[in-house]
Amino acid sequence: ILGNKFKTLVAHFDRMRCKRNIFMYDIEVSISGSEANTAFETAVEFVNLIEKKIKEEQPQIELEF
Repeated sequence: ILGNKFKTLVAHFDRMRCKRNIFMYDIEVSISGSEANTAFETAVEFVNLIEKKIKEEQPQIELEF
């Protein structure tokens, strides 16, 4: 749906989803603060890209966070 422009970002989210699953269900696994910060920054980037895409296709719609 989002096209190749978002392919890398979506793949990154999929890897983070897998890590989150392991982290939540495997007591011996942890993540670093750096990894958590990177995940947060990637999420912010993803939301910004989605917001930009919506504005391009539907300029009358504005998202409020």
